[in-house]
Amino acid sequence: MRANGGIIGAEKTVSTSAASGIWAMSEAQRKRGASNWPQSAIIVDYLAVAGGGGGGYASTRPGGGGGAGGYVERQGTILLRGTYTVTIGGGGGLYAKGSNSSIGSLLTVTGGGSGGTSNATINGFAGGSGGGGCSDNVSNGTGGTGNEGGFSPAEGQNGGNAGSAAFPGGGGGHAAAGGGGGGGYGGAGGAGTTNTIFDGVQRAGGGGGGGQFNNNIFNGQGGAGGGGAGAASNNFNSVGTPGAANTGGGGGGGTTSTANGHGGAGGSGWVGFRYVTADAIAAGVTITGGTTSSSGVYSYHYFTSNGSLVVA
Repeated sequence: MRANGGIIGAEKTVSTSAASGIWAMSEAQRKRGASNWPQSAIIVDYLAVAGGGGGGYASTRPGGGGGAGGYVERQGTILLRGTYTVTIGGGGGLYAKGSNSSIGSLLTVTGGGSGGTSNATINGFAGGSGGGGCSDNVSNGTGGTGNEGGFSPAEGQNGGNAGSAAFPGGGGGHAAAGGGGGGGYGGAGGAGTTNTIFDGVQRAGGGGGGGQFNNNIFNGQGGAGGGGAGAASNNFNSVGTPGAANTGGGGGGGTTSTANGHGGAGGSGWVGFRYVTADAIAAGVTITGGTTSSSGVYSYHYFTSNGSLVVA
């Protein structure tokens, strides 16, 4: 059979990853048309952060801080030509878990767990990072478990436990667990992580535990990286601070069950890609989608809302 670049013999084997030897142009075109020819590819680094969990609230005691959204970074991933759907997780509302962020079938990171609530479930909820626990005047809740997606390294840490005298725990962050309540204060939110290969922004901080003035409970501070502070302790009309947008920060715990004292919502998530510009040119691929920028040898694509990364 003449299928070896004009050389008589058995046809060479070919796949989407390799085609060794000499090939006639017509045969290469036929294989490419049948989607059976090596594809151009680009090596990328990427980071995904899920939506943060909402802070808890209380009828009698302040709520726990919301956990940060999961935070996962990957380097040296090969992307073939195609469309990669990017979904940005929204922050959880009052007493609600954050939504997952995803990159097609490559990666799904887990929304942050909500903070504990005294007239519902006092334990913080599991998530990318766990929510902080609160008290119901009888028992002290435990912090929710982080790294719900089972990543290694972990996508997040545990929430803090409520302390004696009803001090609520802070939500977990990517870099540190939420602080336990005690000593007159709600627990502080755990710290997030500053990425070094994208935009240098610290993300995925946990929310602080709520305060309550009539019980001399001072609010916990939000974790560095977008975590919201707990509701202030000076009156019942203070809500937990929301997690910062596009950081996956957890919302601060609330002080009462009324609308004026609810926990803060979690912050929305974020996704970023990076690759060497010259590599894309050498591979003959064009990459579009998101907000683009370049610095030094790298090109960047950032997503703060749903979209697609297209490698063409």
